[in-house]
Amino acid sequence: MNILAISEMSLFKKLIIRGKNGTLGGIETNHKNLMRGLRKRGHRIIENKAFPKGQSPDIIICPTFGPISILMIWFYKRKYNCACVQHAHTTQDDMAGGFLPDVLVKYAGTYLKHLYKFSEIIITPSVFSKENLTRLEIPTRPPIYPVSNGVNLAKFKFSERKREEFRQYLNDQHEIDKDRKVILCVSVLWERKGVDVFYHVAKQFPEYEFVWVGNYITAKKLKERYDDLPNITFTGFVDDIVACYCGADAFFFPSRAENQGIPLLEAAACKLPILCRNLPTYSWLKDGIHCLKRDDLNGFVSGLKEIMAGENLRNQLINNALDNVQQHDINKIINQVERIYKRAIKLRRRLLEMQHER
Repeated sequence: MNILAISEMSLFKKLIIRGKNGTLGGIETNHKNLMRGLRKRGHRIIENKAFPKGQSPDIIICPTFGPISILMIWFYKRKYNCACVQHAHTTQDDMAGGFLPDVLVKYAGTYLKHLYKFSEIIITPSVFSKENLTRLEIPTRPPIYPVSNGVNLAKFKFSERKREEFRQYLNDQHEIDKDRKVILCVSVLWERKGVDVFYHVAKQFPEYEFVWVGNYITAKKLKERYDDLPNITFTGFVDDIVACYCGADAFFFPSRAENQGIPLLEAAACKLPILCRNLPTYSWLKDGIHCLKRDDLNGFVSGLKEIMAGENLRNQLINNALDNVQQHDINKIINQVERIYKRAIKLRRRLLEMQHER
């Protein structure tokens, strides 16, 4: 396939991260994994610019949701009259408590309805996010397919060497004793990610180190608000994210809204026991089998006690989650994405044939 990939990743990184190291979170992770995997399979991908004169794409794809994405999809779809698939990582629910001002969040539904109307097919990370998108009543009624974000299992796997490297990093950079138990969260620092809960749980466990790995460049005031405990650390961006997972003893993810939760996939692949909020989007994880799910502060406190005190429970959660995450291997996900892209191309061609026959 000839693929025209449109995204605002580079622009967002310049505006938000301002040239510093870091990522934009799950959307960027998934997009990079897909582009790398599709190129390895021989597909030709051109990003954010027209194909050479006399050539054209079979399909336009886009994972981002900004106004430039809308303009570029509209322009190139008119230019090439080809299929379009949008990877809908963004729904109305998860825009609240992020980097958008609250005054704009109330218009999110109307905006997203217009954003996604250009697609022959929409791909979204979970059944839950599909239900949210269906409720938008997108005017063109494109089919919506839930496909996991996936995880690179060749990269995300437990390593004793990487565990030691992260422990040494914490000791060198943050003066954390290498023998202390580490409770990890991995996420860009936004309000909706539950940093307040992370903080209040940390208060209850002075014997453990609570380490939040992820950019806080757009949320420095938020970081300052919750950075006064001796056992809580905000590292910012860390180059080797796999080492972070390997170096922790439990993964605590109190986010209030997700469309799947890529860090949960990564934590499972790296053999971490998981404690997370009981969100409907985590239907792919079973409470008490793959993780512990809780609803409030008291539940998180008791859940963490269970994980840290019970070796049998820890091993059960680790082994079951590791088995479960195998179905999310990025190579299996790319197989699904390829089939959907080809289906969208056929749909577009059939539509053009019908128009021509008229």
